[in-house]
Amino acid sequence: MLETLERPRSEVRVAPSKPAPSNAQEIQPRTEVEEDDGLLRTAGPIMMVCYGIAFFTAVLTFMSSGEALIAVAISIGFAVMFFTVPLLMMRVRARHDVRWQPAKKHRLSDEVDTYTGFMDRTSAVTHMVIVPVAVALAFVGFAVIWTMVRP
Repeated sequence: MLETLERPRSEVRVAPSKPAPSNAQEIQPRTEVEEDDGLLRTAGPIMMVCYGIAFFTAVLTFMSSGEALIAVAISIGFAVMFFTVPLLMMRVRARHDVRWQPAKKHRLSDEVDTYTGFMDRTSAVTHMVIVPVAVALAFVGFAVIWTMVRP
């Protein structure tokens, strides 16, 4: 890479050309199959329930404050969009992308491929839902503190 930066602009480099494919050598499109590993189908409802608990707790906690309820309503709207847009995109992809195939039945001991490497299914789902569970617990904890210190 350093050589390309130091080369003068007046020097022209010719790339080797490939011959165009003839009719007999037409390029066949590669159809790779991408299997749905089912992680989102498992973790999605858990995440939705956790955020539902958090927002329900927030609504109950701030019932007497109109300004706080407006903020909670905006957050609920954001959460609805946060979950709705990916669900719609997945349905459109499943309808139009021939590579996206539903996987065969999964076992709990199956390994799945994640961005951080291969891991078993239970660990992958735990990685996905740990933050929503922590958020729900934090909201419940904050609500308890709020109601205890409120005059």
